[in-house]
Amino acid sequence: MGSQDETSALRATDGRGSHSAALARVAVLLLLGGVLTPLVVSGLRSVLWVLVGVGGLALTAVGVWWVLAQTGPLRIVGTVLSVAAPVTVLALYAAADLLGSALLSLSLLVLAVVAARWALAPAPAASGEAATASHRPWVLMNRRSGTRARPRSTEDSRRVPECRSGRTGRTT
Repeated sequence: MGSQDETSALRATDGRGSHSAALARVAVLLLLGGVLTPLVVSGLRSVLWVLVGVGGLALTAVGVWWVLAQTGPLRIVGTVLSVAAPVTVLALYAAADLLGSALLSLSLLVLAVVAARWALAPAPAASGEAATASHRPWVLMNRRSGTRARPRSTEDSRRVPECRSGRTGRTT
């Protein structure tokens, strides 16, 4: 019973009510549709084709990584791999007459991601007024951070004029 009270309290403070919950449910339904579409269209043989798609995605990721991280001939190989892998997977799907279900599944997954992002987006601001400027702004900083923030000897204190004067940097 306590968890229901917490959930209703969160919804009350969220400002969006059940709108984000409905979008989250839509995202889950779209995700299930995207996963189940190939299974319904082509049965168990689609499991093999899912593995082909995952392999193509992995090769594409490796190719993009090589393009971004390497130089010379390996960058050229990465470019070719990142273009050839998805084209080959799409050609294999088209040859197996699974291109339509694969594109439908992909579009449902993309819509699921969009709906999930909308469900998790922060609520819009309550008022349209801009914040006023601060009367006494201040900066918080750690003066002891870094390697040489405080001098260790009298020789160092001659180099840092602030330490000779005994000022700590505080303003009161």
